[in-house]
Parts: sequence; C-alpha cells; structure tokens
Amino acid sequence: MSSRAVIATLMLFGAGFFLEHLPMPEILSWFQPPWMLLIVTLLVLHSPHKVGVWLALPVGLLLDVEHHQVLGFHVLTITVYITLLQMFSRQLQRFNDLLLALVVVGLVAVHQLVGNLGLWFISSDNYVPLWLPVLGAALIWIWLRTVFVVVVAKLGFK
Repeated sequence: MSSRAVIATLMLFGAGFFLEHLPMPEILSWFQPPWMLLIVTLLVLHSPHKVGVWLALPVGLLLDVEHHQVLGFHVLTITVYITLLQMFSRQLQRFNDLLLALVVVGLVAVHQLVGNLGLWFISSDNYVPLWLPVLGAALIWIWLRTVFVVVVAKLGFK
C-alpha cells in the first residue's frame, strides 16, 4: 500500500471512532449506526486481498475498550462479519448499489444478532438494541459508500 492509502485508511478509522463515540440526543442514540463496521465493510469490499480478518483484532479491541465490553467480544463479532464479507466479496462487487445496501444491512443484522447472543451468554442484564442500529446503517450506507468512492477516486489508491 502506498503512503497515501495508509494515511487515508488511518483517517477513515479515526473518523469512524470519532463518529462511534459522538454524543447523540437520547431519542436518536438507539439509531446510531455501527460506524466502524461500515468502514470495515467499505475497506474489505474495496480491496479484499489486502484487508482481511487481521483487521478484526485492533479494531475489535479498540471497540471493546470504547464500549466497556469484555476484551475480545468485538474481536469475535467483527471476525465473523469480515469472514462472511470475504466469502461473498467477489459476488458483492458485481451488485448495484441498492442490492449491495440490502446485503450490507443483512450482514449488519447478523453482526447485531451475534453480538446480542454473545452478551446474552455473558450476562442477561446487558441489552444491545438489535434492529435500530441496522436501520441506522441502512439509512447511511449509500451516502457513506458514495463519499468513499469519491475519496478513493480523488486519492487514487488501490
């Protein structure tokens, strides 16, 4: 990867962690999309041969610390997510934007389901909303992908 690509990727992760931690009004906090998951999706779909499951360890550990979860919880859920995404990455690259958005929303729903099952096994009093972040991801995905494509075209990295 070129130095421009590394800097752009680090800036994407910085923006993702900033948006993950951005305070929202109480009524909208349940709809906050999983920003880091969407950024990981963009990177895996853009270059599946360079970005892979190895990315789950640093991103997952940072999310565990940020969300005050058991260490390794987000590593597990993001590993499952990236594995599913890489299994279907060749087919997904041929999809149009609307169909890709539907698939990504389905994968985010699977991520939320795995996360809820994991929290249920750890303790019964932790509740993560299942469908509302999926709805937030559905609303933001096409906009986020368009911005990503423009940034990739502007910087010219592969």
